[in-house]
Amino acid sequence: MNTSVTYPPEPLIPGAERVTALKVLGVVISSRFTMEDHLDQLLSSCASSIFALRTLESDGLCPPLLHQVARATTVASLLYASLAWWGLATAEEKSRMEKLLGRLRWGGYLPADFPSVETLAVAAEHQLFVSIASNPYHVLRCLYHEKEACGYNL
Repeated sequence: MNTSVTYPPEPLIPGAERVTALKVLGVVISSRFTMEDHLDQLLSSCASSIFALRTLESDGLCPPLLHQVARATTVASLLYASLAWWGLATAEEKSRMEKLLGRLRWGGYLPADFPSVETLAVAAEHQLFVSIASNPYHVLRCLYHEKEACGYNL
């Protein structure tokens, strides 16, 4: 099976340049539809967040407040727009995110019983579904269809 793609010699739009990755609303989308580039960038920025958390801890911020800061900054950026890209992430990429949460738990920046990345992503997806189902004016409501009741008459 041939998986290579051939492109026309000239771009369809004059002056346009071909790129292998594109950042759209903060999410890096690669031409291969993998999340590797996005996660590389994301995990490197989260490493600097860990440094900031360490600084706050050394300045005397108590653990409950430190947990809130970690959730509001590092975890929020880790899960930003996850509804759009979670299905494209491989098991290895999801494991890399879980390792980051493990580092945050181990360092005391998150509680030991903090949920996994997968649990958080599934909860966000469920919350979106519930909001679409319960709001008739939701922008995605046109894609939602009620399950038709089938009454079998045997």
